[in-house]
Amino acid sequence: MPNGEASPSPSPQGSGTAHEQDNDPGDGVARDTPAPTPSQTAQDGRAEVSVILTRWSTSRPFEVGGLITDITEQGGTCTLTVARGETSLRASGSGAAGPNGVNCGDGLSIDDAALSAGTWNVTLSYSSSAYVGTSATQEVTLS
Repeated sequence: MPNGEASPSPSPQGSGTAHEQDNDPGDGVARDTPAPTPSQTAQDGRAEVSVILTRWSTSRPFEVGGLITDITEQGGTCTLTVARGETSLRASGSGAAGPNGVNCGDGLSIDDAALSAGTWNVTLSYSSSAYVGTSATQEVTLS
């Protein structure tokens, strides 16, 4: 080349991450990358998933919502447990597949006379034929 200039190298086809290359918006074909696979297995053979409490109320009726980010499936059961001392109250509802995982919230409400003001330990669990998991315990003060 004249004047010692280097010619530009051809750029590789595609750019970005492998996911971006697989899902090329210009080719007219949508490709979803597989959801992360839970890596731990419960004693009963079901895969353990992460359960996250995403919202909760601070009065009666006590309501929570949560998300299981490792999977997307329909039909599992979400269970809210609210405990203090010898008192343990539960409510269950169906998990719903959403764009970011399984959403828990339907039916997860407790309006019981035993649910009095004060600090309660709250957990959210998820169970299906293939998956199981429980959130970290959250202390919630009810008014």
